[in-house]
Amino acid sequence: MEESKTNCDFCGKNYLNSTAEDAFGRLEHSLSYTAANTFKYDRWHTLIVSRNHDTLHLTEDEIGDMFKLAQEWFQKVYSIESMYTCPEMIWDAMPKSGASQVHTHLQVSLGYDIYYGNIERIRQGARLYAQMNNGKNYFNDYVYVHQALGLTISIGNVRIIIHLTPIKDLEVMILGERLEKDFYKALNLIFRVFVDDLNEFSFSLGMHLPPM
Repeated sequence: MEESKTNCDFCGKNYLNSTAEDAFGRLEHSLSYTAANTFKYDRWHTLIVSRNHDTLHLTEDEIGDMFKLAQEWFQKVYSIESMYTCPEMIWDAMPKSGASQVHTHLQVSLGYDIYYGNIERIRQGARLYAQMNNGKNYFNDYVYVHQALGLTISIGNVRIIIHLTPIKDLEVMILGERLEKDFYKALNLIFRVFVDDLNEFSFSLGMHLPPM
């Protein structure tokens, strides 16, 4: 990890010269900042970069700060082009997961009225479920089934779910109504279990928020 800090594009003040800004400029917090993605997969796609190089030893505050900055970026983009409404985030940690840089960073994008892949499939499925079941909320029922089987952990209003239909091994789901302190606490807990207890040093996270 220490070796990878040498000549890191994101460390210290290097990012000011080695990364581009979005069309509306760069957003910065004390613990994170934005950097325009060189290889965009959508019109609005950027990086949220932590000021902590070491992904495996982030604090809860550092995790929360990245997600708060992501929400600010979504709002900024939406204020410019309100037809882009579907916020998503991807976090590939360490090269084995597909990360191009060791330094901690999220990929965030705001899609045009539709999410990508499995997330959009779940959203459409939830709508159909409500139509076929007198308006019942798919996600509430999903949580209820897993609670009945003892497969959830509650942190405030957030649920950590060891769910029944994972796509990959060691898959964990977090459901919450909004990004706030309990969500960051749950995410930090999962990371610490992966790194400290399971010795899993590479992982991927995918997340979507409700439409703007």
